Amino acid sequence: GPEEAESEFPRLAAREAVHREVVAAAGQIARQLTQRPEERTRLRVLAARAAEHQQDRRIRRTQEILAAERPEIPVEQVLADYTGDLQLPPKPAGGRRLVLFLGGTIGNDEDDEAIKLLSRVREHMEPDDLLLLGANLVTDPAAIHLAYNDAAGVTAAFNRNLLLNVNSFARSNFEPDKFDHYAPYIVEKRRIEMWLVAREATEVQLGRLATTLKLGRGEGIRTEISRRFSREEVLRLIDASGFTPERWIESPDGRFGLALGLARASLRGL
Repeated sequence: GPEEAESEFPRLAAREAVHREVVAAAGQIARQLTQRPEERTRLRVLAARAAEHQQDRRIRRTQEILAAERPEIPVEQVLADYTGDLQLPPKPAGGRRLVLFLGGTIGNDEDDEAIKLLSRVREHMEPDDLLLLGANLVTDPAAIHLAYNDAAGVTAAFNRNLLLNVNSFARSNFEPDKFDHYAPYIVEKRRIEMWLVAREATEVQLGRLATTLKLGRGEGIRTEISRRFSREEVLRLIDASGFTPERWIESPDGRFGLALGLARASLRGL
């Protein structure tokens, strides 16, 4: 993440006790969030079940960093699937909650799904609690394309590895080597679309689903979208999810933005 934006994190929260929920966060961000010794902070790290083993390592690393630098701050792991019913732990009495959703993950959803996710988060927040949402911004299409089509093949290997995860979960028999990585940047949609394209006609048994997937040569499976946003689009997302946009921070290179939103009063209590 952008260093200048991250350095402002501690100033975004109110001066009273703050309970922070870090969704898919890394140790460096957690360290930045705990720089103010006068704040009584409890940090909970929420990881996605879909990448349990990877997130578990990251959370342990976050705990190690904070234990060394701020041993007085408790860190709790909350393992959950934030694409389903979201259950955040209760916050300590007398504090405000600051929820962070960083790293551009919101760009993996279309607007409707993104708003549903943020609205579920809002249901666990009280008026005047805060949301800090990170998003990748529209930049040079060639640079974006290159990031997902690196010469070393790192992204291609990541993409094909998804089939092994599917095999493990669905008891299917995908053969990753029979698929090509394809990740164009769609300029008119301002997003990367990651695909796995069959090199030859193939049939895949989807064991737990009790069905067969048939693909012809050149047919593909879309595995991910990664959207790029304008400032106005990000602010509209949080506004539509029940937050009043309060502040916008942008990295010096214009590639990443942070939107701070204030939870509005819920209409359900009226």
